[in-house]
Amino acid sequence: MSGLTPTEAIYDCLRNGENFVLQGGAGSGKTETLKRTLAYISQEYPKAKVACITHTNFAVQQIIDRVGEQYTISTIHSFLNQQIRDYKKNIQQVIDQLFCVKPIVRTKPEDHKDEKTFKKFEHEQYKKVYERYAKRLYQLKKETVPRVLGKREYDNDPETFNIDLNNLIGKLNKEIRLDIKQKDYSSIEYNETQFNSLSELTYGHDGLLEIACVLVREFSLLRKIFADKYDYIFIDEYQDTNPDIIKMFIEDISENGTVLGLFGDSMQAIYSDGVGNVNEYIDRKLVRKITKEDNFRCSEQVVRFANQIRYDGLEQEVAFKKKINEELEKIDDRQGKVELFFADSPIKPHKPNKPSKPRSNASAEKLEEYRGKLHDYELLLSEYENKIDQYHKDYAQKLDHLIEVAQREDVIEYTALKLTNKSIARDAGFPTLFEIFNNRYVDAKDEIEKKLSLWQFQNLFELCDAYQPFSAFEDVKPNYNEVIGRLKRNGFQLKTIQDKQLIKQHIRDILDSEEGALKTLEKAISLGLLKRSESSESFFVRAKMNLDFYRTNDLHESFKRIYRDGGNTFIRFNSHSELAEHDLFKEFSEEDFIEKERDLDSENFFERLLSDEISFKEILNYYCYLNEYLPFMTMHKTKGGEIENVLVVLDEYSWTKEYDFKNALSPDAELSKKEKNANLIYVACTRAKTNLRCVRLVNDKEEEDLFLSYFSDNAIKIS
Repeated sequence: MSGLTPTEAIYDCLRNGENFVLQGGAGSGKTETLKRTLAYISQEYPKAKVACITHTNFAVQQIIDRVGEQYTISTIHSFLNQQIRDYKKNIQQVIDQLFCVKPIVRTKPEDHKDEKTFKKFEHEQYKKVYERYAKRLYQLKKETVPRVLGKREYDNDPETFNIDLNNLIGKLNKEIRLDIKQKDYSSIEYNETQFNSLSELTYGHDGLLEIACVLVREFSLLRKIFADKYDYIFIDEYQDTNPDIIKMFIEDISENGTVLGLFGDSMQAIYSDGVGNVNEYIDRKLVRKITKEDNFRCSEQVVRFANQIRYDGLEQEVAFKKKINEELEKIDDRQGKVELFFADSPIKPHKPNKPSKPRSNASAEKLEEYRGKLHDYELLLSEYENKIDQYHKDYAQKLDHLIEVAQREDVIEYTALKLTNKSIARDAGFPTLFEIFNNRYVDAKDEIEKKLSLWQFQNLFELCDAYQPFSAFEDVKPNYNEVIGRLKRNGFQLKTIQDKQLIKQHIRDILDSEEGALKTLEKAISLGLLKRSESSESFFVRAKMNLDFYRTNDLHESFKRIYRDGGNTFIRFNSHSELAEHDLFKEFSEEDFIEKERDLDSENFFERLLSDEISFKEILNYYCYLNEYLPFMTMHKTKGGEIENVLVVLDEYSWTKEYDFKNALSPDAELSKKEKNANLIYVACTRAKTNLRCVRLVNDKEEEDLFLSYFSDNAIKIS
């Protein structure tokens, strides 16, 4: 309905029983609109039952501070737990879905680019399913299985291996269901951790979301109960909500009369596990879209720049708020600068092309010619490896210099936002942790977060942070109730003053630990501060099994020796003098070489991980960095609040393939390539309240022109 303000459009939806999404950019006052919506309901529909859902306890408190405690205001996990926790018999009927292993479903060769890609996909899928089977088998019966088949062996008869694995999975799933059926359903509960537990029949954060969706989908009575309990359900920051939860609310719960209101911004969706946008439901007329163009936060220049990045058609305008003296702002109060500092990047060396292998029936002359080309290729490859190492060093050095120049160009102090990289890890105090993961994974930052959470370091940090807050920027007091609650959930008995004194000493011992990270974690578990999760235990059992395999396998040990003695490419490996002494490497293909190279990476990762090389101090430093307790801020994983002056490093640090800021700004790029990167840039840049300064190394004239088009005349080239 045209002519309505966003707030009036929301009221119209409430009157008509229509689901809506309020799409508002950074600083648009979405929470203030939510507050007004609740006030309207209180006045017009005083008997209405309302729930407001958000993602963190901090956000819950923020909303309570603004709207009061008249309505249900909670995190998504707390809300869903309240709704389903009394239906334990029903939960017992569906909880097997958290623990049963899904069998392999084979794809067809025509679904892939070529036969090689198909075979690689098939083996990768087999490995993943096999590891899930091994993990669940250990959790249920404490039984281990042999190491997963290598690709060469698997390729001999993939169909049989898949059938055999699926048969084992079917048998295990029957045992899991029987185990669940024999347990007392009254013990089923949400354990408020990241982990599901088969032995205790409890579920964690993700498990809660999955069970809630299954219950609502399979039991119509629960859908009716939801509708009877709440007339209106509002979700703040909807873009970060699990897509299955959004689907549940829109397709299952709202059909019974509950009106769903979503507040957020699809352009601020930077978490991979969130729904991102609800365009599908808007197109199906299940949700009405309401746009809010206001920006109460940023300067006029930052707003104008940020509008160029948005690809959804929403164009923000400067909106004025009251100043401390109660006067309304004027446009002069909202002035700032947007600048680009850039320089030419070092020239990246070209990797030589490997010569094509001749057919098996090629003539002796062709084979001799091929061997000559291989020899030349090896020389060029060695030269390239030296050049690319130097290129990365030069690149990092030049970028660091550019950032330094941009930060000291004038008296204004800028807070730098950049991608996690080696220099940040070094400065923030977790260099070894980052190096170990960076050597193993393409996306080190995500894997660090996932693995540390799996190994329960996140739980340990949160306990320590509640006891002794690490934040250096806020006056945060210890949260002893949080400490006691966590310890009780772990089974620690707190009955006497002596018990509390003992806890203080235990946590102090952990905080003061000079030992390796894993030893400190083991100590925390032995002291009762943590309860070991089944997922963590099974991971380390498998890790140690893999290491034992590597250390006792003749093929692996021989490969490692030759590889480290200069045979670090397939060609060099095949020409190594020691190869003639081994029958182990007969018919050893390039694919085999790549697989064994991965095994070396895996062995190195587990060896360093299980050693004392990573200190517990590095773990604490990492989480302090991730939570922005340190003066090093990350572009990803945390949105944070507004910052007066921001320096955004629009650079991928030359080695990451995950980000592509050039495509994010290119008008010709496909939307699928733009979304993730453009969203990240938008979130980072709109944290700037007054001044925004961006930094970039450009590779060529085309790229330079692209970036200059976003910054008008406010671009400074540093030679």
